[in-house]
Amino acid sequence: MKQFIIYNTQGKILRTGTCQDKCFDLQASNPGELVLEGAADDLKHKIAGKKVIDKTQPEIEIEKSRQRKTPKEKKYVRINSEQWQDVLARLNKLETKV
Repeated sequence: MKQFIIYNTQGKILRTGTCQDKCFDLQASNPGELVLEGAADDLKHKIAGKKVIDKTQPEIEIEKSRQRKTPKEKKYVRINSEQWQDVLARLNKLETKV
């Protein structure tokens, strides 16, 4: 398993997670997305020169104010094919019980 960071050309971390080694290159699936192996906190870090660096305190405060505006239930996540297949299998089990 590999930890990954998806970020854009401005160094903003878009999402993080873990995946199988063979799926690593597939994580950056949208135009303008780049993938980097490692772990980061999107609130505290950004990417510069393919390295995770700390944000300045003003950058952190701006990010905090943005996060307050988006309710957690409205945030989107990306799942890989294997995770989606697992969801479908669980739904099928529920349907057979009903």
